[in-house]
Amino acid sequence: MLFHEKRGEIDQEIYKDDIEYQTRKIEKLRQQGRNQAVIEFEEPRIVTDNKGNKYKIASGAQIQGKLSAQYQFSYDEIDGLATNFKSIRVVNSLKVQNLSIPLKENDRVIRVQSESESLLNRLFGDFFF
Repeated sequence: MLFHEKRGEIDQEIYKDDIEYQTRKIEKLRQQGRNQAVIEFEEPRIVTDNKGNKYKIASGAQIQGKLSAQYQFSYDEIDGLATNFKSIRVVNSLKVQNLSIPLKENDRVIRVQSESESLLNRLFGDFFF
């Protein structure tokens, strides 16, 4: 990426090859709008909520929540200005109340729905699905 001081513009495109997905299958589901999920965790985790409380998630636990993504950027910096993007890393997580549980590649997707499918399911039960 180049910064043109005269024009005050940044010239560089981020290519798909520059993006690293921690959980590619889950990210694909999230991008399709299928973000209400039940995930089975293959290994235990300890997560912290916004207030600093810690929770342990047991191996094999199945938890329902909303898929989300956090982006981690790697770049060079000169005088507080990003000058060269090196990579982007996408870390998917499962949002449950005030917790954000990071997902790993070996976690299993049990069921996934779009927001509208989830709403219909909550309103009418399993009648349509």
